[in-house]
Amino acid sequence: MHADHFPRGIRGELKWQIQKLLIKKVAKNIITDSHASKHDIQQVLGFSPEHVFLIPLAPRVVFKPNKLSEVRKKYKLNNKYVLYVGDVNWNKNIPGLLDSVSNLPLVCVGKAFVDYQTEMPKNVKKLGFVSDEELAGLYSMAEVLVYPSYAEGFGFPVLEAMACGCPVVTSNVSSLVEIAGPAIMVNPYKPDDIRRGIDLALGLSASARHDMVASGFEWVKKFTWKKTAHATAKIYEKTINNYTRI
Repeated sequence: MHADHFPRGIRGELKWQIQKLLIKKVAKNIITDSHASKHDIQQVLGFSPEHVFLIPLAPRVVFKPNKLSEVRKKYKLNNKYVLYVGDVNWNKNIPGLLDSVSNLPLVCVGKAFVDYQTEMPKNVKKLGFVSDEELAGLYSMAEVLVYPSYAEGFGFPVLEAMACGCPVVTSNVSSLVEIAGPAIMVNPYKPDDIRRGIDLALGLSASARHDMVASGFEWVKKFTWKKTAHATAKIYEKTINNYTRI
């Protein structure tokens, strides 16, 4: 999807056509992690819905409240900050993110930011790659995670942030609708609306913030790797049983 923003070129197109042919010929069932991805698979590959199975993913156990003072010191995070975690591809909507944060302190995490050529405003700090333990600390100390993507296959940072007790502002599109839970939803195509969501999160009273964080903790409990593994094993078993009967 969104091929106009991710041109494949001649070699990429040839590779994709071969892959698509092999998938349609060999695959009996397909497992994916969101309704949005399931829809795309059905549309692009022509798979019938009964052969495409939705199994959500989950945040890893390392993501839990952990306000590491050494992380704040290492990255010189002296003030409150808004957090972004992810890549810099078109679908991530980095220009919209930058437009919406204005003069707010913004911390951007992701190895792609090391080589990101666009000049960043002075209020933006690029950390590049960080360890999972440090990332858990960054989530835990952030005022809010902002994740304003145009499209996502799943959207791990949304659940990772909630698991660490961080309020979330995210897009009202694609798979993000499915995992947002108590997050503040915004229109990613309108920076003013993203800013509205950020202002709403930053303006929460202590009790309202506590309630949002608590709701996030409860919501993220729905997503576990045990459930993912169990559901995946069942689909494997079903596929193998059906195949051996042929």
